[in-house]
Amino acid sequence: MTDLETRQFDAALSDEAEESPRPWWRPPSGGEELRAWRLRVYPRFAVVGPIAAFIAVMIEAAQSEGARLGGDLPAFYGAGRIAREGNWANLYDAEVQIASQASALPDITEGYLPFAYAPPVAAAYAPLAGLSYPVAFVVHTALMLCCVVAGLWLLRPLSDLLRRRFLLVCMASVIFVPMFRSVVGGQNTAFSFLLVAAILRLLWDDRHVALVVPFTLLLYKPQLALPVMGLCLIARYGRAVGAAIASFVCFWVLGAAVAGYGWFSYWWTSVIEFGTHDEIAAADINVSWRGALADAFGLTGVPYVLGWALAVLTIAVLIATWWPSAMVPFGARAAVLMPGLILISPHAMFYEAGLLVITGLIGLEHGWLHRRALIVLWLYAGLELTRVDLGVHVIFPLVVAAFVLSLEWVATARRANETSGRATGTGRASAAQDDGNHLLTSACLDEC
Repeated sequence: MTDLETRQFDAALSDEAEESPRPWWRPPSGGEELRAWRLRVYPRFAVVGPIAAFIAVMIEAAQSEGARLGGDLPAFYGAGRIAREGNWANLYDAEVQIASQASALPDITEGYLPFAYAPPVAAAYAPLAGLSYPVAFVVHTALMLCCVVAGLWLLRPLSDLLRRRFLLVCMASVIFVPMFRSVVGGQNTAFSFLLVAAILRLLWDDRHVALVVPFTLLLYKPQLALPVMGLCLIARYGRAVGAAIASFVCFWVLGAAVAGYGWFSYWWTSVIEFGTHDEIAAADINVSWRGALADAFGLTGVPYVLGWALAVLTIAVLIATWWPSAMVPFGARAAVLMPGLILISPHAMFYEAGLLVITGLIGLEHGWLHRRALIVLWLYAGLELTRVDLGVHVIFPLVVAAFVLSLEWVATARRANETSGRATGTGRASAAQDDGNHLLTSACLDEC
């Protein structure tokens, strides 16, 4: 072969190599293409670790008959067993609950985990109670993971980052320590997250009649449902009034269908008793105004009054933010709502801070929160894993910081509205205005 033929052959091979598609796992040479490849590929590898850990925990749980698993899940599992037996009259009886939780708490000879939710919640856990407890834990954990993913999927119209980096946001949200502890700890914050996301999505889409579904389901936690409904009514969101009324009727009917017409009175009695006990037993993990101050300074005197006063003040701030004439965009309203719900609640455990995922996404979307600040706050939440050693509240300062930051975002949005001289709309109608009011959005998302 001559030198000319050799060069032509090498050139043909080089052209073939350039034309052949590059495998997805092989990085490009550099520049913006390399950066885009990292954002696309790294989350795929990063998610392998949490998935592997989850599978390992699930396998261990399935093989550990009678093991102590799932945080508060034994309370729900036991309530489901009582519901399967049809013993509704004794649903809140301490002795009955102790007996129903025996298989889930094999190593505990004294005490139990009290169940104080409404009868429809016990009925919802009845299918899980038909399984062995370890298997029920596996199923419940998988369902809560699905709730997180579904909630984020519903929030896509509110966040361009979610639309472009859905897998990355899902991974970060699931391993955000409050949310993670809820998912693997047998809690139901992920379900609350899904319902709140559904409400925000329906408000965004101006589909107010459909609010009756998430409103009804969210009534399983009245401390979340009642403020959300009230603010929707204050903001005059179309037919939200009818949806709220219908949700109360539907929830009562669900309770009457499973537990009889008088279910509300004995359920409310159990709630009062549980609240009195819980103020003492769970004060160290309560991150509301009342709970955190009670844990730090006691349940009586000035701290008790101050906790109530701060809760009332927070309610007033939420009302002012959601008032129709306040000229606050929908995103800012949603952002301030999440920490506000936690702070005003009489019963808000640290894992309820999983709702702050929504606040973080909205702050990033509108350029109100820089991505580095978001990463710092996300990492700070990890200190909750050392709370016992530190001996101090970790998540409560995070909730307060989120509330203060979101109030600053509200002020920023209002100033932008006053400058532009345009009134704030709701739902899709306000999307164009939101974009006009927040010029940092595109720059912030490009950095992400």
